[in-house]
Amino acid sequence: MTKRPRAAGSGSGHRGLRSIAPFALLAIAAVVVTIVIVQIIATARRSADWPGFGFDPAGSRTNPTETRISATTVQGLRRLWQTTLPDVADSSPAYLPTLAFPDGTTHDVLYLTTKSGSLVALDANNGAQLWAHQNPSAGPNMVTTSSPLADWASGAIYSYGLDGKVHKYEAVSGAELFGSGWPVTVSNMPVTEKESSALNSAHGFLYVTMASCCGDTPPYQGHVVAINLTTGAKHVFNAVCSDHTHLLQPGECRDNGAGIWARPGVVVDPVTGNLFLATGNGPYTADQGGHDWGESVLELTPDVGRVVDSYTLANPNDMTPQDLDLGSADPALLPAVPGGKVPYLALQASKEGVLRVLNRRNLSGQGGQGHIGMRQITAPS
Repeated sequence: MTKRPRAAGSGSGHRGLRSIAPFALLAIAAVVVTIVIVQIIATARRSADWPGFGFDPAGSRTNPTETRISATTVQGLRRLWQTTLPDVADSSPAYLPTLAFPDGTTHDVLYLTTKSGSLVALDANNGAQLWAHQNPSAGPNMVTTSSPLADWASGAIYSYGLDGKVHKYEAVSGAELFGSGWPVTVSNMPVTEKESSALNSAHGFLYVTMASCCGDTPPYQGHVVAINLTTGAKHVFNAVCSDHTHLLQPGECRDNGAGIWARPGVVVDPVTGNLFLATGNGPYTADQGGHDWGESVLELTPDVGRVVDSYTLANPNDMTPQDLDLGSADPALLPAVPGGKVPYLALQASKEGVLRVLNRRNLSGQGGQGHIGMRQITAPS
C-alpha cells in the first residue's frame, strides 16, 4: 500500500486530526456539478489532514490551531479554481495532503462521494481529477448524501456505495481493497435504506448510520454499524427493535423508522469516548420496556453495544405524524465549561425550530436511559 512521506517539520506520530488544511474547505453541500475552493493569499503553506466531514470525531468542524483565517485576512479569500464533477456532491470532502504518487509527483488530494455513489479524487491545488471509481448500486434512482472518510494511518479511503456496503480504496491509486471483510455490508435492504450521513471514525471503528431511502418507503430501520477497521467485524445498534443486535432482514422487525440521517451521523464525546446521535420519525416504546427509540437523542458505548443515556421528547409519538424529526440534526457538543454547574453540554435542533440544551452527563435530567420529557434546570443568573 502506498503511503505518503511525512511532511518536513511535522514531527512524529499520527497527525491526522491535528492541523488545518492549507485552504478553507467550503462545506460544499449541494454544489450541483461544481466545487469551489478558496485560498488565503499568503506566503507560507502547511500540510494537514481533514479526514472527514466534521474535522474530528466530535464533529467540531473547527481546527483549534488555525490562525490564518481571521477578521483581517478574510478579505483576502479568493477563488483558486473551479471544476466540474461527474455528478452532484451533496456533502463536504475529505482531504489528505502530500501523497506520493508512483510517477514521483506529490499531490494534496480531495475525496468526494457523489450522489450517484462514485468516489472522486481531485488535486486540491488545481481541481484536476486524479481518479474516479463508481461504486455499485442496488437499483436505479438510488442516491447518497454521504461524505467519505480518509484514514492516513492505513492509506485508505472509505466510501458508501449504493449497494448497501461500505467500500475501502487505496488513497493514491483508487484501487478497491478487498479482504478482512471488505467491502462490509451495512444494510440488507439497500433499495429502501441508505447512508445519508457522513462516515466517522474513532476507537478503531468506522461508524456508519442508516436511514430511509426514496420517500421513506418501508421496510427501513435506522441503525448504526461500528466496523472494526482492522478485521472488518461489525457491531450493530438498531434504533427500532434494538433487542436485535444484527443487521435486520426485511420483515424481521414489524416497526419502521427512527432513521439516523443528520449530517454528522454520530459524534464522539471527547471526554468519555461515547457516541451521541439523534433519531428521526419513528415509534418510541423504550419507556414502557420496549425496544424502539424514535425521536430521541441517544448516548451509546463506543462499540454501540449499549444505550448509556437518552433524551426523548415528552410527546415522541406525536412528532412523527407531523414529520417533525428530532433527528434532523445531530447533537452539537459544546466545549467544556470549567467550574460550571453543568460543564458538558450539547445543543439539539429539530424541524420544530426549537433549540434544546442538554446535559451530556444526564440527558433527560432523570438519570439513565428510557425516560420521556426533561427535568428542567434553572440556569444561574
